[in-house]
Amino acid sequence: MNNNINTLKILTLAQVLIPLLLLIGCSQSSSWIKAEHPGSYDLIKMGYKDLEGDRVRITKAHEKIFLSYLDTFGPSYFSLYLLEHTEINEGEHVLDMGSGSGIQSVYAAEKAGHILATDISERALQNTIVNARQHGVDNKITVRKSDLFNSIKADEKFDVIISSLPYAHDEETKGNWILHERFFQDVGKFLNPKGRIYFLTGNLENLSRTKELVEKNNLKIMKANMAFAEKDNLELIVYTIKHAPVSPTKNDGED
Repeated sequence: MNNNINTLKILTLAQVLIPLLLLIGCSQSSSWIKAEHPGSYDLIKMGYKDLEGDRVRITKAHEKIFLSYLDTFGPSYFSLYLLEHTEINEGEHVLDMGSGSGIQSVYAAEKAGHILATDISERALQNTIVNARQHGVDNKITVRKSDLFNSIKADEKFDVIISSLPYAHDEETKGNWILHERFFQDVGKFLNPKGRIYFLTGNLENLSRTKELVEKNNLKIMKANMAFAEKDNLELIVYTIKHAPVSPTKNDGED
């Protein structure tokens, strides 16, 4: 399949309706598991169902139900914490980088004018389509396979860029800094002058290096929301990042 696809095969209406119909009658199931996490949005694991030959998870994330293939990433407390600290205004143009199950795109579609959802995994993009159609917002969401920004056109600009990258938390994962370096090297090129980036990472010890990468690429951290996930002994951090303010220049003849 072409690596620069703009759209993927749309699932049939039956494929989307089947899991929804299966949810009817199990609205008070005792097998549901509410995940404990430091954010304020609910994350409820509702079980598994078969969807046209695929086994899918059923997860209630905040106010909406999402389906996720077992070989993709479903909604997690990481994605919920990012969602909780992301603000979308009416009509904005949004890039959801690493869309996964499509949770950021689906919620962004409540206000955004258009969302481009990208992922390096075609399977994840199929999953985004499933949930976009399920919630009736597929008319606002375009999916595209992309390794970070390699499939984003030079003239494409966004008011909001949402992203969560694997981060370094020990010796084995320190290579993830390469991803961060690539992301921050390019992200500013696609951000509108007054746009903002919502970037999820973890580990408070990474703050200084993240700040260095941000500022090296003429960006500025405007806000950082943090919570401690006791179960996994790590910090969740969502940075709000913008273009660095331009320093005022002195008028000619001014001391």
